[in-house]
Amino acid sequence: MEPMGEKEFNNIINAFKAVHKEKESLEVSSNWQTNVMRTIRKNTIDQYQTAFFDIFQQFVWKIVPVSCALLLLLCFLMTQNSGLSDYEMAKLFINDPSDLSFISLYNG
Repeated sequence: MEPMGEKEFNNIINAFKAVHKEKESLEVSSNWQTNVMRTIRKNTIDQYQTAFFDIFQQFVWKIVPVSCALLLLLCFLMTQNSGLSDYEMAKLFINDPSDLSFISLYNG
């Protein structure tokens, strides 16, 4: 990139001066404040709308401790062999009798 010469710099300054002079002659309507506030309110509403994933994520993190506690309790209860065979334990969780017959083949 080449450095800007004095001619280019003067062109830019003259353009800024022309824009500044035009700004002073702009006419502003009487309800410009209302329009500006409407735009600001619209932008803040769009900014603070929560997405579905954010709501879902909050819900999931509230349920995680309970589900982990239930999982640990279930694992503890399954390790306590209170006279139940593997077949009877599987029957608690499987409703389909064909699956139970398959499991009963490998019951020791």
